Amino acid sequence: MKQRIYLNNDWTFWHEDNPDVKETVRLPHANVETPFNYFDEHIYQFVSVYEKTVTIPKELKGKLLFLTFEGAAHKADVFVNGEPVMSHQNGYTAFKADISSFVKWGKENTIKVVLDSRETLNVPPFGHVIDYLTYGGIYREVYLDVTEPTHIEDIFVYTTDITPQIVFRADTTLALSEVPGSNLFLQHTILRDGDGAPVDVVAFPYLSRACLASEAFGTISEAAAIAKPGDTV
Repeated sequence: MKQRIYLNNDWTFWHEDNPDVKETVRLPHANVETPFNYFDEHIYQFVSVYEKTVTIPKELKGKLLFLTFEGAAHKADVFVNGEPVMSHQNGYTAFKADISSFVKWGKENTIKVVLDSRETLNVPPFGHVIDYLTYGGIYREVYLDVTEPTHIEDIFVYTTDITPQIVFRADTTLALSEVPGSNLFLQHTILRDGDGAPVDVVAFPYLSRACLASEAFGTISEAAAIAKPGDTV
């Protein structure tokens, strides 16, 4: 099972050009508080630094750690224990990095983000004309996702037909950090509540069996048909 550890509290924040003035902030955070009346849009266009210390329990060793940012405006360079982990450009898309090989298990680890909130032609949405203010800062949540080396990366469930039965299709993406030593078994179970009754009926259980070789990601697609609400299952 995936475990999520939120890292929103107790970040140290400062302007890159003024490292002697630091403050403790909580995410989401704006790099500057703008007044309600007129202000110059350049007041939030600067480079800032966010830093946080976190202890990674040694019991998690052997699992994968994904550091996820849901939004940081606009160019973010991420470091763990002084080592560069990744760089992301675009303040409106989430991004994540596997930091498993960068952390010290059972010890304190330092996460540092150098955030450039200046308008840059090569970073969306800049480059042409925009009619809104873009602001700056790590303005959404940050967390660690802890997973097994082999885990479900994504699942997309949708209908392909609704007559005479409801046909579901599930596209499940498995992430593999190593070649599995044996076959992998994936089971989808669809639950439904009929005409609004509590969910207590397994409408259509089925089993998918996959043996994945050296691919980092493998997608398994399966279809299932169930009766419509009110019909006998």
